[in-house]
Amino acid sequence: MIFDYLSTCDILHGFLKLSTYINSIVLNYNHYQINFRSILKYDFDLICQHIRPNKMVSLILSDGIDTPHRSDVFLSLFKLEEFYLTLQCLTLQDINNQSMELMINHLDKFNNLSSLTILNNNLIPSSILKNLFTRLIRLNISCEWFSIVQWKNSII
Repeated sequence: MIFDYLSTCDILHGFLKLSTYINSIVLNYNHYQINFRSILKYDFDLICQHIRPNKMVSLILSDGIDTPHRSDVFLSLFKLEEFYLTLQCLTLQDINNQSMELMINHLDKFNNLSSLTILNNNLIPSSILKNLFTRLIRLNISCEWFSIVQWKNSII
């Protein structure tokens, strides 16, 4: 499908509201890769209004300089349970402590999660991540407070 080659914003801007038929295709597409890193507020709102969590396979949450407090807003709009069955790739980049804690505490419930990237300076408890280790195909953590030695010892 052509949507596989376009960003979510391009799909929504280019195809939404062309016709009822096209709208149903856009809204029922179930392979959205959402990237909230350096996204305009208008585009963030557009995605949150039209794309349901069960249609997302990849999600990048970021509270960077360009996107302050977006993780809080996003997590207030959706229940994490809505992502449990479909989300395959998750990136948490510079999100605030409250959002990070919420996401970390639910990680083991994401049934199809195969890739996890955490780019943050917050504390990440290794006990939470060790349960995911056998399921993940890819794990990337950049965090000054995470001890990989402690994690290795806890999974052996």
